Amino acid sequence: MARLLRGLVRFTLSFFLFSDSVPISEVCSYVPNSLSYEDMSNKFISWHGIFGIELEEYYVYFYSPYCGHCQTIKDKVIQYALCGAIQLFFVSPSNEVLLGMNIELTIGASSIEALWILGYPSLLKIKESTVAMNIPGATTIIELLST
Repeated sequence: MARLLRGLVRFTLSFFLFSDSVPISEVCSYVPNSLSYEDMSNKFISWHGIFGIELEEYYVYFYSPYCGHCQTIKDKVIQYALCGAIQLFFVSPSNEVLLGMNIELTIGASSIEALWILGYPSLLKIKESTVAMNIPGATTIIELLST
């Protein structure tokens, strides 16, 4: 029954998201809390694709399905991905994602060779193909996405 209900929610949400006749304000007010990160598969990018997006400004969100903090903020991050002012893309954990301590050194990076994150969750703001912000931690990410 739960699987059937989840499928119905996905179908309904995809109808709202891809229907030309439904205003975005209705989509944003309808986003259900039962969505998972995997439901955002059309917004997944790889580690190597971070700088390949042809937008002037966007966010890149790093999460792990095993991260408790990532699960705590999941609903708000997904709602922002669907309805936020700036496009948000997801990178799931892989061996390619580099972890490092001094993330301030990544500000201004324009290639993955000069990029790392502190841990999960983390949020990058890419502006004009360079890292403008590298934000770790659930609380700070939610504060940023809520402004």
